Amino acid sequence: MRHTRWIVDLPPEVEAKMSKEEIYALQAVPGYFKPQQVSVPQSLLEQGDPQPVKAVVIVDEEMRGYLAWLTYGYWIPELVSWEEVYDWAWNILEGGDDFLEILFGIDMQMVINTNWETPDGWNYHDLLYAIDDVDPRGVGCDILILITGQQDWGLDGLAWCPCPGTPMEGRHFVMDCTVGLTANLFQHEATHLFGPHDHGWNPLIPCIMSYYWTWQLRIYCSACTTNIDQHRFRYD
Repeated sequence: MRHTRWIVDLPPEVEAKMSKEEIYALQAVPGYFKPQQVSVPQSLLEQGDPQPVKAVVIVDEEMRGYLAWLTYGYWIPELVSWEEVYDWAWNILEGGDDFLEILFGIDMQMVINTNWETPDGWNYHDLLYAIDDVDPRGVGCDILILITGQQDWGLDGLAWCPCPGTPMEGRHFVMDCTVGLTANLFQHEATHLFGPHDHGWNPLIPCIMSYYWTWQLRIYCSACTTNIDQHRFRYD
């Protein structure tokens, strides 16, 4: 996903009027943001069982430092435990998969969590190629997600879409934890794993896969709906 930073960052005059609770809720910080624990609609149950997608979630020291800054106002990673960072990652995942679960029965589950000291200066392509070498199926999972506090400044997330002949693609993505709407970003990147590509900046396609709409809504256009529905059992 590519866009300029100001679309994510709140205008100063808007942020000045918001409480800490409102700002933290946008970032899916535990205690301020409550993920919807949805039930799969009967219509999906009639099509087949809900699709659990088991995830390995990696967090890094920059995410830990950013959480310390959010919580205490100091970028000192040791102020928060890794368990607190894992809780935040779980919150992002559970908040981010709501509309995949409601509409398609796709239930993202954080099964394994771990941390990695990501190399300074790496961009998201570097990070994605690095985690691409790790097959999540080796530990009984379907996908691998890296949530990082290390910014790319050209990207807020990067995912492999399914590609015939390259079985590892469609199992990995990287996302930035410092954006304002982490649940929206998670949904956007996770959706790539089920087929849809980006719609660019097209304002005529109200869909979370359009950069124009990603930070404003969480619905899908008809083309993405069809694409996800065709691939929702791809991890069986």
